[in-house]
Amino acid sequence: MPTQIQRVVSWGRQQTGLCIALLALSLSVFGSVLGMYSHCEMLIGDFLAIVSHSPASSQTVIVGIDERTLVHCGGIPIGRKDVAEVLHIANRVGVRRIYLDQNYSNSSTEEHDDALENALERLGRKRIALPVTTLKGNVKGSNLRNTQLIESIDRFARHAHQVSADAQFDVDGRVRCLGKDCFGEVAVYPNVAEWLVADESQMVRPEILNIDYRIELDSIPVVSFLDVLRGDPIALAAIQEKNIIVGITAEKVVQAIPTPRYGRIERPFFWALATETAMAGSSPIEATLPQTIAFALLPALVLGCVLPGRSFLFATPITVLAIAFWSVVTCAIYQQTNLLFNSAIPIVAILLSFSGAMVATHEAFRKTRQVISSLFQRVDLGLARLFHSGIDAIVTFTPDGRILTVNDTAESLFQIKRDEVIGKSIATILPDFADELLRSATCTQPRRMEGRIAHQGGAERHVDLAFNALPSEDGWVGYASMRDISALKAREEEFKRQASHDALTGLPNRPAFKRHLNATLRFAEDTNQQFAVFLLDLNRFKQVNDTLGHHVGDALLIEVAERFRRAVQNCGLVARLGGDEFAVITSPPTSVDSAETLAHRLVSSLEELVQVQGQQVDTGTSVGIAYYPSSAVDGEELLRLADEAMYQAKRGKVGFCSAPSLVADAT
Repeated sequence: MPTQIQRVVSWGRQQTGLCIALLALSLSVFGSVLGMYSHCEMLIGDFLAIVSHSPASSQTVIVGIDERTLVHCGGIPIGRKDVAEVLHIANRVGVRRIYLDQNYSNSSTEEHDDALENALERLGRKRIALPVTTLKGNVKGSNLRNTQLIESIDRFARHAHQVSADAQFDVDGRVRCLGKDCFGEVAVYPNVAEWLVADESQMVRPEILNIDYRIELDSIPVVSFLDVLRGDPIALAAIQEKNIIVGITAEKVVQAIPTPRYGRIERPFFWALATETAMAGSSPIEATLPQTIAFALLPALVLGCVLPGRSFLFATPITVLAIAFWSVVTCAIYQQTNLLFNSAIPIVAILLSFSGAMVATHEAFRKTRQVISSLFQRVDLGLARLFHSGIDAIVTFTPDGRILTVNDTAESLFQIKRDEVIGKSIATILPDFADELLRSATCTQPRRMEGRIAHQGGAERHVDLAFNALPSEDGWVGYASMRDISALKAREEEFKRQASHDALTGLPNRPAFKRHLNATLRFAEDTNQQFAVFLLDLNRFKQVNDTLGHHVGDALLIEVAERFRRAVQNCGLVARLGGDEFAVITSPPTSVDSAETLAHRLVSSLEELVQVQGQQVDTGTSVGIAYYPSSAVDGEELLRLADEAMYQAKRGKVGFCSAPSLVADAT
């Protein structure tokens, strides 16, 4: 019987290519989820930005504080009166919006602050923005987070829009998005780029913007802060009706931001790239994991199906071409749709498919597979032997109740031949349990029960049944396991009998007699009926033991028990209480006449000499009778009265005597 493992192995051998592809894809996705390709993914994304580029729109102009400006203005910081003058000039020439990338979180001289405040007020909140930087950390001695905003002083902030100047560094130390703080959370204020490109009437919300590094940095216009301050016509024409970013571009001032394509660039250029990205709507959109898996599935399947059985020299260039082709496809999709696929997953899947195909067709792997197949065959043979040599009878059956297999033990238990029952209904061998087996298997609920079965020879056997359903290609296969417990049940019955019967005579013993008496009392009380209790004692029994020996006495007791049993027949229960003392409980209703008739039979049964082991034994019996309810209503009292009546009969040598009734005593 083929095992489930064999089926899987056989299917895998037939579908080697598919198995290789699925395994390669699974491993590549698993590695991506664990972050194993983070640096590789970033490098691939950066490479795509390099090979596909686009010019800036010229709608964003950088007003740079360069070396000439620093020399003219006396270095950093630039005087606030000079900044105010540039803002006035920008207002007069009609710039669209201004982002002033300067820190004004502290006050300066009153004159300079007044000048800058006046310039900001003239421009208004809709046209000028100042930066806000977020600093976060843990409060000392606790797990609480402390957030600090570095922003301009109130006299400046109330005349300008507040925008986020936060930028998060990726694991490789480069910045690829805007709008996240240093902890990766969305910034409190809108980012610089979204504010610069938004309409004046538009409400700008904090968002994350992936920067498009395909934009050519050299195509972004740059004018000198000093030229604007001096009113240079070319510089003024360059900023007219444009979004301008005022910031430090001097190389000797270290305020650079590390980026993927351009390395470290000055802050104004970074804000300009972000603004051009937002203006062009070219922010890279990262493909979802399901999209990436679907994108990587095709090359993995193609290579998984093509490479097995091929030589290394053939497979290697095919793999390289596949990687190159998929890189070109990824680049084309990115250029046309801004959809950025995680190229690491398909590339790793291709490489793993190549490796899997080479391993699967290698001679060492083929030999290993043969060894494993041989091992499975041995295991299957061992399971078959175990199936047929087990001590339990096992029968398997289909969902419609048809027998599939029976083992050797089942053949012996049911006295059947395997070939005669396979394909027939399970009711053929288990008529009393067929419905229960199918019901339990259908519900996939394991059951266990005991019952009796009859084999074709007609004899009944007591069995312990366990049945369940096992998964299979057709849904499930019913499984019934039976163990013959007839001998065990016989021993149990014998133990029960020994506990309730006298070992010598086979009659019920004193505990069994007491239980029967109590049950008869309850029945008689419920039905208001009469019954009688007899106590019997053998005459001259001690003399028999003393003169003939105990073995003759035991034989006499056995013979007496048999005669008492024949005398009572179906009229009641006869028991041996111990020694030579016997007792009888009649079945209600019992009249006085019928009780006395039974007493006569008991006495008469021993009037003839008893032949015991070749010895003639002269014995007899004395009988005492007590009636319920006329003599007593309690079991112990009935026994006591019957015992007194028995001794009265023994003294009077009258055979039997009845206890007086309660009514007679009262009279």
